[in-house]
Amino acid sequence: MPHAPIVWRKTRVIVVPCAQCGRKVRRYAPLHQKRAHGYFCSQQCHVIHRRTGLTLKCEHCGKGHYVQRRGVRQDRHHYCSQACFHAAHVVIVPCAQCGKPVNRARKKHDKAFCNFACYSAWRRAGLFQAWKASKPRAAHAVRARKTASAPSPR
Repeated sequence: MPHAPIVWRKTRVIVVPCAQCGRKVRRYAPLHQKRAHGYFCSQQCHVIHRRTGLTLKCEHCGKGHYVQRRGVRQDRHHYCSQACFHAAHVVIVPCAQCGKPVNRARKKHDKAFCNFACYSAWRRAGLFQAWKASKPRAAHAVRARKTASAPSPR
């Protein structure tokens, strides 16, 4: 059974404004169909028009960057790139032995050493024992040592 021949509907050229930038666009529009989301002059205008997120300021450098809505809700801090994220989380502290500057994560800057030789020299000098004694011990560690040293009841 042969298929029915395809009948092409007549189309007309219309001039409409771009839904994003307003520039005049010539498009062929079918007579029976209206465009729900508008016409666009380029793919770039279409992508910008579909964005639903926000432009936020980078907490490190201050540049604006686009963030999707789910990213705005989930993240507490917003950075424009990995480089800004790492730069914001690094602190320069002096080496505990020789005093040279050392890059260290912001949260872990109690003791920092520039290399293993400085760390070994610091431990040999006896400064480690004084530093360790100044730290408060966790209650569970003290409890574990007491139970390990007590004789087991049999």
